Amino acid sequence: MLLHNAALLADIPGIMVNGRYDLQAPIGWAYDLKQAWPTAHLVIADNAGHDPSNANITQQLIRATKHFAKR
Repeated sequence: MLLHNAALLADIPGIMVNGRYDLQAPIGWAYDLKQAWPTAHLVIADNAGHDPSNANITQQLIRATKHFAKR
C-alpha cells in the first residue's frame, strides 16, 4: 500500500534503514520504495536483519534521527 501511494511522499525527505539480511522486509522492497520516493535515502545496515536492537541498525537509526534533529 505504501508503495502505491509513494507519490504523496515526493516532497518529504526521509531516511529508510534496512538490514541487509532482513527476511521480513527484504532490501528489494526498500529499493522499490526508494525509486518511488526520490527525496528519501536508503541506508543498508550490514550484518543486520529486522531487529532494531542490532548494533548497526541502532547506529543508523540514531544517525538518521540526528540528521533530522538538526533541521
